[in-house]
Amino acid sequence: MSFTKGTEISNLFDELKLEGDNFFDLEYKILSVFPNKVSSMTLKEFVEKLHRTTIAREGKMNSEWLELDLSTVLAKMNEIESLRMEKRVIAEEISSTESQIKTVFEDEFLEIEEVEKLVKILKFEYKSFLKRLFSTEYKEIFQKNKRLTKELKLNYEGLISNVEKLATIHSKSRIMTEQTKKLESYEQRLSKILNVSQNLSDEELTQLKKGISWGESIKNICYENNIWLISLTTIQNIVEGVNVVDWTKVVELADKKEKSDGKITELLAKFSNYFENVPLNMQEVLKYIQELEFNTKEEFFDYKRIKEELLKEYRLDDFIEKVEGIEIQAKNVELVFLKRFILLVLENIPEYNSITNLSTKAIMDKVDNFKKEDKSTFDLARIRIFNALVDRLPNTNENVKTTGGEIEILKKELTKKARLLPTRKLIENLPTLLPRLKPCIMMSPLTVSTYFSSNSDWEFDLVIFDEASQVRPEFAVAAISRGKQVIVAGDSKQMPPTSFFNSSSENEEDDEEDIQDLESILDELSVKIPETYLNWHYRSKDESLITFSNKKFYNDRLFTFPTDNLDVHSNVRFTHVENGVWESKYGNTIEAEKVTQLIYDFAVNYPEKSLGVVAFGKSQTEIIEDKVLELREQHKELESFFDENKSEPFFIKNLENVQGDERDIIILSVGYGKDPQGKLRMNFGPLIQSGGERRLNVAVSRSRETMHVVSSLRGIDLSVDKSNNENLVVFRDFLEFAEKGVGALIGYNLLEEDHGTEFDSDFEENVYDYLTQRGYKVHTQVGASGYRIDMAVIHPNIPGRYVLAIECDGAAYHSSRTARDRDRLRQEILESKGWSFYRIWSTTWIHDNQNEKIRLIDTIEKAIQEYSESGGETLKDRETLKEKIKFVPVDMAVDNVLPFYSEGVYVFKDDIPALSDIIMLVANKYVGYEMHDLMRHINKKVFGKERLTQGYKDIYEKAFLYLQKKKRIELKGEVIIAVY
Repeated sequence: MSFTKGTEISNLFDELKLEGDNFFDLEYKILSVFPNKVSSMTLKEFVEKLHRTTIAREGKMNSEWLELDLSTVLAKMNEIESLRMEKRVIAEEISSTESQIKTVFEDEFLEIEEVEKLVKILKFEYKSFLKRLFSTEYKEIFQKNKRLTKELKLNYEGLISNVEKLATIHSKSRIMTEQTKKLESYEQRLSKILNVSQNLSDEELTQLKKGISWGESIKNICYENNIWLISLTTIQNIVEGVNVVDWTKVVELADKKEKSDGKITELLAKFSNYFENVPLNMQEVLKYIQELEFNTKEEFFDYKRIKEELLKEYRLDDFIEKVEGIEIQAKNVELVFLKRFILLVLENIPEYNSITNLSTKAIMDKVDNFKKEDKSTFDLARIRIFNALVDRLPNTNENVKTTGGEIEILKKELTKKARLLPTRKLIENLPTLLPRLKPCIMMSPLTVSTYFSSNSDWEFDLVIFDEASQVRPEFAVAAISRGKQVIVAGDSKQMPPTSFFNSSSENEEDDEEDIQDLESILDELSVKIPETYLNWHYRSKDESLITFSNKKFYNDRLFTFPTDNLDVHSNVRFTHVENGVWESKYGNTIEAEKVTQLIYDFAVNYPEKSLGVVAFGKSQTEIIEDKVLELREQHKELESFFDENKSEPFFIKNLENVQGDERDIIILSVGYGKDPQGKLRMNFGPLIQSGGERRLNVAVSRSRETMHVVSSLRGIDLSVDKSNNENLVVFRDFLEFAEKGVGALIGYNLLEEDHGTEFDSDFEENVYDYLTQRGYKVHTQVGASGYRIDMAVIHPNIPGRYVLAIECDGAAYHSSRTARDRDRLRQEILESKGWSFYRIWSTTWIHDNQNEKIRLIDTIEKAIQEYSESGGETLKDRETLKEKIKFVPVDMAVDNVLPFYSEGVYVFKDDIPALSDIIMLVANKYVGYEMHDLMRHINKKVFGKERLTQGYKDIYEKAFLYLQKKKRIELKGEVIIAVY
């Protein structure tokens, strides 16, 4: 570096330091008035605007209100004004209608109750003149109301007209009452927020509204981007009429600052000629000058010399420009160069180009084609098996030598009316024919011994035991001896064979049962033959249902599928029965009544769901059965729910006999609690005996959608500190889990705020960073077990819901052994559980980054929109209609309110609204059923017609269309999902 150049740099440094001191001094003085930086031009405009607004003051405004969200307060005041106006209008309408009625009737007529019921009776029961002519009830109603007229004159039409007017008054009075409550609530809230009277007159409200509107204008000027431009105290003084700032001096400071900024800009431009990579920020420049020693200056000019050589000799213009344009450590420059060099070489290789040119659409087309072909293999397998079985079937005309006369034996038995061969004898006589007719036979182990004699030649290629943990070895021997191969399937963590059914007696107390666990064929063979674990759990639609078992019994070995609901406890519910009393022989009656109430609620509100009840003791099972019988006697209309011929009928079982069952909803009744003397005995029957943990595991893993625990005990009630009984601890932990969620389990903490950021690859991290920079809230590695979703996007307005699962072809993708797992099953299962799914391919993310980002954002926005428009329903399945459907308790005598017309539905062909009103009388009963079920009911009960003809259907469908247009009923396809 020349001496002259060094001198120029030193002089420049001195000028920058001097002007920097002046710059920061002016900035400090301005910031003493303005917490946020404002340019001189903005400042002048600000002062003028603030002055104009200040002198335009009107209404009442308190400076303390500036800290409130004034726009929200104004909105509340507008709502109050609107509600007051609506009340006045309704009051005038009621008064007008009353005046019309009083021209005909005395005031006593206005006091009639149940007027809506009277309207229905008059309009539907006595629409026919003949019915009115011969009905004693109608005459009584007519004469009673006629006596209330002023001139004692009345006809049918006049009566209906005035009764309907009275019904209108009742309806509007109810609306007015609701409006009054709502108005009082709003006024009370406004009074609390502003500390003003709750009973403001209209004029006072108007003045208050003007003042707050003016205050909002002041705030809009002085408050930007969540920052006050001047101190809040200063603004409050302005609102109170006290001016504490000399705005003339502030403007003078701004002018000086503007001149200083011009000088600084000129000096920084000179500085950039010598130091290109230093940010042109005054603070950064002064810091750089302070740290720069003479030897560092020498290094800088050495850098410039080397750079010029690289540009001239090696033509690395593009590379150097890009490296200098990004923040990169010096030690990484060589690595960046090597990477770029290698990529340039690869781009000249044809095979590499074919990979990089793959688009997302091309990849997904290949994946979709694979899915289609993969699914077709299942259909082909079914066809092959079917054809193979058909080929095995014997020809009834086959030679007797081929079957040994077995066909004739079977034909003969089929023609018999009596004296049939015993099953065992028949099987012995068909050793060749039966395997051809029934190559797969399902029997219990004991049935095998019963129907297959020990000296027969029966032998199976394969014997499979299901639920082997409940099969005693001595019962299994006969089946095993007849197989060439054996598969034993079972769960050692679930129920073993027990002496329960052998040792129970009526007088034995429930909490003192002596139930012995016996050895099973699963236990015996597990030490002799190879084991294979089935680790994927599919039953539970919400993984919270299996979390307790996975943690406590399976050591987190089970792979479950994440739910799209952040509330990991949403499908496990807990009801504490505080006053429940446990009597060993008689169970817990109070808790049983609560369980029965829940059963009723589910039967009415979720008739399409299957339901089961599991009690922790025999006596509790019996008392619940008694209570349910009483319920069924009281509510005959619910018999269809308890129909035992359904595919999954309602059941009430205890711990010992529920294994193998599953239902959509399971109610667990713990039963145990304090005795009548208020003492809690720490004896919970087989639950805390050896094998108790197996019983609990079976009970808590029966539900597919919801588990509702009803208990007179809470986990905190059980003292386990001095107990060595591990099953008691597990029982306590279960109660804690049911009440508080997975956070109660040691090692689990899945609250939303605890979601960290974990990545399997840099690729995933890059996608995550992009989404968070775009403002989306994203969780990584979503799930409670070994299987995790790479990323999930949270709905911006519904914090508890994921709207999209994003999976990358990273480590988790490649860890799947087969393409079926990677590209079909994983996505299908997630979508069946409510997820929307999106796959990002690393090749397209790298080589077509901009378009891939656009596709990703479009997919997220579409998912958010669809979720919002569906009201929270998933696109794949209607999981629940609880919030959407208005449920009404069903009256067992509901049909008594229906009229009867012997003429048939054609009498309503030209009066569809009247037919619609009849349908609405019982429509609540058919929520969740198809509309044709309701048509048949009306057709039979109202018109006495068993057959629903096409002509009848056409009229009914017009009525349903009318109800839909009036928004009184809502259909999804053919199913009634809501009645309003």
